[in-house]
Amino acid sequence: PSGPPLTAPPPIPMSPRNTLRKHPSSYFSTATPSLKLTEAEIAKVRNLQKHIRCYNAGSALKNLRMVRLACGEILTTEKKYLENLEMIKTEYRDPLQTIALNSKSIGDGKLSVIFSNLEFIISVSNDLISQLSPNFGDGLPDVAGIASVFAMMAPTLRYTYTRYINNYDQSLKTLRWAREHSPELSAFLENKAQTQALSLGAFLIMPVQRLPKYELLLRECLRYTPHNVDGHDMLVEAMTVVNEVVMFINERKRSVENLSKIVEVLDTVSGLPEGLFSLDVSRYFIGDASIKCHSLKKGGKSGKDKVKHFILFSDLLLVCKKEAKKQKLYRHENTVKISDMYLQSLPEPVMKLILPNTMYHLTFDNAIERDGWLRHFEKCGVTPSS
Repeated sequence: PSGPPLTAPPPIPMSPRNTLRKHPSSYFSTATPSLKLTEAEIAKVRNLQKHIRCYNAGSALKNLRMVRLACGEILTTEKKYLENLEMIKTEYRDPLQTIALNSKSIGDGKLSVIFSNLEFIISVSNDLISQLSPNFGDGLPDVAGIASVFAMMAPTLRYTYTRYINNYDQSLKTLRWAREHSPELSAFLENKAQTQALSLGAFLIMPVQRLPKYELLLRECLRYTPHNVDGHDMLVEAMTVVNEVVMFINERKRSVENLSKIVEVLDTVSGLPEGLFSLDVSRYFIGDASIKCHSLKKGGKSGKDKVKHFILFSDLLLVCKKEAKKQKLYRHENTVKISDMYLQSLPEPVMKLILPNTMYHLTFDNAIERDGWLRHFEKCGVTPSS
């Protein structure tokens, strides 16, 4: 084709890199129509900006209120916790020390095992409250001050609570032994049960549960503390230190809580043969329930339909009946090893439990409850046959 030869277009002149940042108006050509807003549109933009500022201010105010509540909860719950600790001392330990002086079956040495380092825990709790209190006033709590208290006291908390938790299973064993061998102590605790909402065992587990509570409360405080608030970084540091202490004792705590549950359940049962049920650290509580059942003894003797109370552990099953004398809720009838029992699941909400000398037809209220107990037995390694 004819015509002038093709040539490359001239290069587009480029502005310096910072021209746009320094002179935004130079970005627009004089030929580009200006973007003008109407008065109504400007009013809408300003109104939206106002709402955004109000929302941000309201959100910040809400966070500050939550910081006050979360930090306040640390001090409030610690004071209540200290009250319970002092109640253990005044309502249980001190009177039992007087009883021990005149009792041959239980001495002060066994009480020292039962109550462990309670006095030291009370002292630590008092110290924590005195250190935390100056950080609370009419305004917002001093988050940095609260965080520094926990960071400073973390080694003391670790030592104190580790010692208590390590002794806890021995404490429960000694308490159970004392109840069986000391009529004075047993009578004292039964009288206390009439006036106290919580048992001694329920009080003794409180220090085990307290340390993880510190972590939860600090985490809640950190959740609502803005990053730009003085003390946020110290709160993160305190959380890390307390978390390390909790992780250190957490596995031990699970074992301790299991032992506490075993003691709580066994305290409702009378007539347990001595030495039959030791507090084995490898034994775990699975579940318990009162279930309607029909029994068939070995040899063909059939019993009446009755409600029995079954208590299942990882290695044992306790069969109990309702206690007539009302000193306890249940009376022990039979103990069976898990390895000596068999299960059969029936179509209705019924389960057949086959023991060495007895067979029970357990009738549940519905299939869901029956299936729940089947899962309980499966945890112990007992698989039902169809």
